[in-house]
Amino acid sequence: VYHLAEGREKNARFFDEDLEEHQPFPTLQAVLQELDMHVGCNVEIKWTMQLK
Repeated sequence: VYHLAEGREKNARFFDEDLEEHQPFPTLQAVLQELDMHVGCNVEIKWTMQLK
């Protein structure tokens, strides 16, 4: 996560962004390990495509 004021000041305000619990989305591995085996889920994998 990036804050505009942080970019102007060149000083990091937060030093814990690399912690797993601070990430916006869990990894697929973490979800599959924590999810109950009897629960279904829908996984969408998206990627960018270049225009030709």
